[in-house]
Amino acid sequence: DKEFILVSQKGTIRKKYNIADDKKILLSVGRLEPEKGFNDLLAVFNSLKQNDLILIVVGEGSQKDKLIRQAKDLNMENRIVFAGYQSRENIWNYYQDADIFILLSRSEGLGLVFWEAMFMGVPVIGTLAGGIKETIGHDGERGFYWKNDPEDLKNKIDFCLDKGNNERRFMVERAQEYIRQKLESKTVINDLLS
Repeated sequence: DKEFILVSQKGTIRKKYNIADDKKILLSVGRLEPEKGFNDLLAVFNSLKQNDLILIVVGEGSQKDKLIRQAKDLNMENRIVFAGYQSRENIWNYYQDADIFILLSRSEGLGLVFWEAMFMGVPVIGTLAGGIKETIGHDGERGFYWKNDPEDLKNKIDFCLDKGNNERRFMVERAQEYIRQKLESKTVINDLLS
């Protein structure tokens, strides 16, 4: 996907959805199925009550209509964008404009969407499901874990949004280096085949 990454442009998604520069974008990418935890994500996002945050959900699946209703019932339609399926070519624009990547999967394989976000320098928040645990490492090493605590999540989001914070910068750099090493090694092939 290197050629797509190179042509991705910052600001494309903000412009497409008319998102102001002072708003922060939380991005979540995945199949809209129960095991991906999008209903949990919407509930947690609603509890944050931070009007400067916009959640963009990229993906299709059997839960899409239910999630749209949930967003409407929680009166969050103006804070959530359901972007639907995006091509491999276009997805990189979403990562380019994201301030944080978050996915609260109950079940996950290798977690390639985390790899993509980390590669693009986007701080990540995930669960201990499947390959996410290895990808993030210790809490705060290359990303953060959701601990089913809205206040903890708010603190982690605030940390990730503070671009002047050296600890945040080091976390993002560790994540990018980890992904570079994985992609350069043959272990990625073994991980994908197992």
